[in-house]
Amino acid sequence: MGAASTRGHGTVPRTALVEAVARFPRVPLAMLPTPLVEAPRLSAALRGPTIWLKREDLAGLGLGGSKYRILEFTLGDAVAGGADVVIASGMAQSNHPQQVVSAACHLGIPAIVLLGGVEGRVGWTGPARWRGPQAAVALSRQARWRLVRAPRPSLPGPTWSRPRSGASVP
Repeated sequence: MGAASTRGHGTVPRTALVEAVARFPRVPLAMLPTPLVEAPRLSAALRGPTIWLKREDLAGLGLGGSKYRILEFTLGDAVAGGADVVIASGMAQSNHPQQVVSAACHLGIPAIVLLGGVEGRVGWTGPARWRGPQAAVALSRQARWRLVRAPRPSLPGPTWSRPRSGASVP
């Protein structure tokens, strides 16, 4: 890592960046730094330079992944603000709700998981699909979960839309 980062019109010293990040509320979740592991067989197979793998799956709380880095700040802000519950949402195959639930339980904050989508679309979390690892993790971590069925759009395409100008988003 260099001594400074350039962005926009100037140079920002690394110490200034570290101090700026330190002002945000944060809770320790990730086990950092995650290790770098040499991959000699991959390097040999590619007949190239030595390849190293960053093991983000070892970041912590049993599920791993780099999401814990951002959760340290988002849940840090929640704790600093006195939150008494954490709500996570996603599709059946998403590991984000699992990681939020793990982190919330680690902090002693109850969690609610909202799984959903549009019936018949990729990612639909119907009752038959709510039986996999996500369910096991959510239930074993004692999160309450709810199935949220979104309305089926009349036209094919994305199931989201941008709010109209001036519209409030709850």
